[in-house]
Amino acid sequence: MRKDFADVFADQGEAAREVLEHLRQRAVDALHLELSEAPKGSNNLGAYRVAKERVLPLLLKLEDEGERDAALHDVAAKLKLSIKPLRKALAAMLEGQRGSREEQTDAPRDGAPEFGSARHERAMKVLTDRRLLSRAAVDMKRLGHVGELAAKKLAFISAVSARSGKPTQPSTHAQSAAGKNFLWDTALSLFPPEMVVKRSGLSAKALFRTQANLKGAVLYIQEVTGSEDAEYTIRVMQSDGRLEYEATEKTPDGGLRNVVYQTEGPTVVVQTTTKNHLHPENETRVFPIYIDESEQQTGRIVGSILKEASGRGPHKEEQERIRQRWHDAIRLLEPADVMIPYAERIEIPSSPLRIRRDARRLIDVVRVIAWLHQYQRERDAAGRILATEEDFNEALRLVSESLRRAWQTLTPSEERVLEAVRKLSEIQRTRNGFKRRELKVKELSDRRVKEILKSLTDTGYLDCDGQQGPQGYTYTLVRDAEEISLGISLRPPPDNHESGVPKPNANEREDFARYRPVPESPEEGADEQEAGANGRNGHRPIKDGGLQEEHATRRTGEGDEGEEITDT
Repeated sequence: MRKDFADVFADQGEAAREVLEHLRQRAVDALHLELSEAPKGSNNLGAYRVAKERVLPLLLKLEDEGERDAALHDVAAKLKLSIKPLRKALAAMLEGQRGSREEQTDAPRDGAPEFGSARHERAMKVLTDRRLLSRAAVDMKRLGHVGELAAKKLAFISAVSARSGKPTQPSTHAQSAAGKNFLWDTALSLFPPEMVVKRSGLSAKALFRTQANLKGAVLYIQEVTGSEDAEYTIRVMQSDGRLEYEATEKTPDGGLRNVVYQTEGPTVVVQTTTKNHLHPENETRVFPIYIDESEQQTGRIVGSILKEASGRGPHKEEQERIRQRWHDAIRLLEPADVMIPYAERIEIPSSPLRIRRDARRLIDVVRVIAWLHQYQRERDAAGRILATEEDFNEALRLVSESLRRAWQTLTPSEERVLEAVRKLSEIQRTRNGFKRRELKVKELSDRRVKEILKSLTDTGYLDCDGQQGPQGYTYTLVRDAEEISLGISLRPPPDNHESGVPKPNANEREDFARYRPVPESPEEGADEQEAGANGRNGHRPIKDGGLQEEHATRRTGEGDEGEEITDT
């Protein structure tokens, strides 16, 4: 029941707060009722038993310490008892309640499927899939999220990194209704429920006192505006992986004591926002994910909605099987260190300054990808997973766009506004200036353009006269966006003159794998097509080895730019 109510609280926000307040008021009403029915006269023993068994448990429901202390005085006066033994009894109950919460927090999470079971076999087919990340993206499409292949992969890697010990922190930016939360709702549905903590907002010190287990978990905050007071604690959790807070509190017996609150990570903090940029201190700790706001993506989304309405969408039973497979697969992932044998061949530039953080974050993404493929990667004598060069290639493909935009401090929407500015005459751009109404920016509302002009002014691309006349401010172009070359690559080994990593092409199609139809189990039918089966030799991935095979293929359908899925 507690979990059900927690889900209601996460989903309904303020409405749930009203329910909690109502329950608190009922606790107070119940307190008055119990006091009115308590033994009267000189029966101190009977009154004390009533207080301990029926009244004090009600005081535990009052979270405010001042309110609880005042109620305790009322109880002592009403029952004509000394307050000292009541304080001691209440203190013991509070300690017992705290211990119970800690036990619940430390309780083992839902277990992985048993070895040899059908669920274990299905989960292992996922974990031994050579195209594991592509499979995750395809399964997210089958759960209803179309398009945005790279965003789906980066979201999945960020979430699973919470379990790897190398958390990758994301932020997700887009206009309202663009689908920020739907991306994360879909991605996180692949993860076991015990790994996801969902909140609509956070107060400044909420993370210090939270009863949620955030170790190896994803904290999903649906909107940045609901957690602005908690920016500092979020920032510390992202950087240090734990929180520690000391406060002076009043004890039930009227004294004072210092209490240390600890919240253990590592935790991946997922935030979505309509803002172009986060707080500067927070922004250097995340990989930004930008939602596709194009008309083409809107068309794919509308088509998916109409397809589902016509009854041709994925069946609920199939979607539940997909989620169960991934839940079990992620539970089977075990802690392990990752070594990158070729790390000293990785070329990383010495500027901008934020590369000091970005370099480590890029390496962590390589580690997470290798760790995710732990059932496919070789290990050294110490049991460490050995990352392959393809793990580096995949990491660079996933984060290069985020890094480029972060180094430019430009979002896709800001780039579109700058492009519209370039189309103005030179006199307008640099001398006389231009008004907001003179810009024609496709797919962006006038209000959004107004927000972006302010953002471009803050980041030094535009200058604003600060004089808001009848037609608004006047802007001039100070500097244009420069082409950014990441300069990150992998040098070939000493005995190889060829580059170890291809230069990323922003326009290239993602190399989606095609999968051979293999039934998950007899009851699912031999004709069911499953993304990512790895051949027929148990859990060993089939080696290419120059084999000439005829591959069964299927289209993934609209929404993923026509990629196909195959298995070799």
